[in-house]
Amino acid sequence: MAIGISIVGIEGRMGKKVLSCALNQPDYTIVGGIGRPTSPYVGKDVASLIEKAPIGVLIESEVEASFAKTDAIIDFSSPANARHVLTKAASYGKPLVIGSTGHDRDFFALLENASLTIPVLFSPNFSLGMAACLQAAELLYKKLENHFQVSIEETHHIHKKDAPSGTAIALAKAMQKKDFPSIEIRSTRSGEVVGEHTVRFENLFETLAITHSVTSRKSFAQGALLSAKFLVKQKPGLYSFADVLGAL
Repeated sequence: MAIGISIVGIEGRMGKKVLSCALNQPDYTIVGGIGRPTSPYVGKDVASLIEKAPIGVLIESEVEASFAKTDAIIDFSSPANARHVLTKAASYGKPLVIGSTGHDRDFFALLENASLTIPVLFSPNFSLGMAACLQAAELLYKKLENHFQVSIEETHHIHKKDAPSGTAIALAKAMQKKDFPSIEIRSTRSGEVVGEHTVRFENLFETLAITHSVTSRKSFAQGALLSAKFLVKQKPGLYSFADVLGAL
């Protein structure tokens, strides 16, 4: 049976990619799309965002109607809006996947609180390759931290607002297990680069680097959909994309 999905931030780059991927797979059905209240697309069919034939689901500016009938929510809106979405998802008892980055400590406190009543999955990156990269970086760091200098380099498109990226921070935390890792992160914003991250281990004699590059946002969109499919089967709690990877 297809999983009913509501997409918050449906007009954004990731929102449209999730929509496109979901419409091409029988495992998912779109039951709601939420955009900005000032958007000219509000009231129009969600499929108009990707120039497809209408599917009978209109873009809304409020979450209530779609949250009431959805099986899972995918939010790629913004840090400012994510708190509202988190509160509403908890009130409706709906599983929630959050992919926006740049959140503050208060947001993560709300995330923990919501996870007591609903399954929530927050990830700065929904690439299966990056999920494996995080595990590899953690393992290498345990073996090499006393013998190498470690740094992270990340490059994204010029429209990305937060720096360093949430994925770079996640890589650093995976290695040092701290809220504020001391690993140096170098950020570059260039052109329309979807995302590239390199973890570099260096000493006077050798260099070891792990590089992960994304060439299409479809990688993230598919990961978000897999996360939604995973969450609808889970009990309330706070989950990571590593949990999804482990369940494949």
